[in-house]
Amino acid sequence: MLKCAITSLWALFLVLIFFPVTNFSMEYIPAFFEITQPVEEADLEPSPSPPPAVEPQRHFIEQRSGLFAYPGAFLPVCQINPQTVIVLEERDNWIMIDTWMGEKWVNLSFQPPTYDLDASLSRHGSSVSVFYKNLESGFIYTYNPDRVYFGASLNKINHALYTFVLAERGYISMETVHTFNEGDRRGGTGQIQDMEAGTRFTTRELLRHSMIHSCNVAARMLIRYTNNAAFTYYEFVHEIGANPAYIGNIATQNTDLFDKAIWMNAVHEYIWSDGAYSHYFRGDLMATPGFIRADYPMARKYGWATGAFHDAAVVYAPSPYILIIMTTRSDNGGAPGLLRNISYMFQDFNRTWFG
Repeated sequence: MLKCAITSLWALFLVLIFFPVTNFSMEYIPAFFEITQPVEEADLEPSPSPPPAVEPQRHFIEQRSGLFAYPGAFLPVCQINPQTVIVLEERDNWIMIDTWMGEKWVNLSFQPPTYDLDASLSRHGSSVSVFYKNLESGFIYTYNPDRVYFGASLNKINHALYTFVLAERGYISMETVHTFNEGDRRGGTGQIQDMEAGTRFTTRELLRHSMIHSCNVAARMLIRYTNNAAFTYYEFVHEIGANPAYIGNIATQNTDLFDKAIWMNAVHEYIWSDGAYSHYFRGDLMATPGFIRADYPMARKYGWATGAFHDAAVVYAPSPYILIIMTTRSDNGGAPGLLRNISYMFQDFNRTWFG
């Protein structure tokens, strides 16, 4: 500051030397000093800052959803896979996004349309019940869910799961040897009843017969073996949240869609666990025949008897799902074809909306 002031006085001195006083009016001196005064930084007006860039609002679409022409539209024009999108506009629970088809709307509470499923299944009346659950999204569809059915061999999977869990927890052994005797002979499905009395099987072998061949003798021998376990079947039913009212005679108990869904979900969780024996059960169920059809591997169990024709499966599609079909039809009443058609319908539905 001092240096600036000295410089200004020296400049004034030179002006006075080279110009006569008469030609240099004193009225210019203040103005001269004003011109030569240094400008304080605080006196400068700050330059306006550019407005901050507005980040676009993004949203992650968690499941395959419909693309709609406008909010509230009934039918989607196409589908969009799970992904992060930029939100152009938002109205209640709808967002507008830019797509390959132009600007379209997504319903954030979207549920796949099921009117085609309803229409197809309603032709069969109350003789058919269906449970479907996509395991990735949790989406559930049911048709005629309140009907109670005789479970037939469908319930063998329940007791087989219980037996595997007993072995995992050390209550029983997979290597225990069991002897088939004359009192074990029963009618119906299976191979052991045609064998000689005295034939011996391990627990593991009985489980395989019970699943793959739906062997009534094997199932009854397993029930007899586990009846005295310290951890009871009744306690296991409570543990997984199934309906204890259906226990009755384990080999012939009734069931319904939701109860069977609980069992199939428990089976799915166990066979993909790191249990010591879970891979055996998985292999058995994937080798078990049945009537549900799919283009993918399945873990499943069927059951049929007079007035009952059922199948329950976990279908390992790219987006896995549980499918349970229960009917009062019979083998010669078109039940196999009915289950085949229904299962392909749900495979298409799952592929369309969940991949």
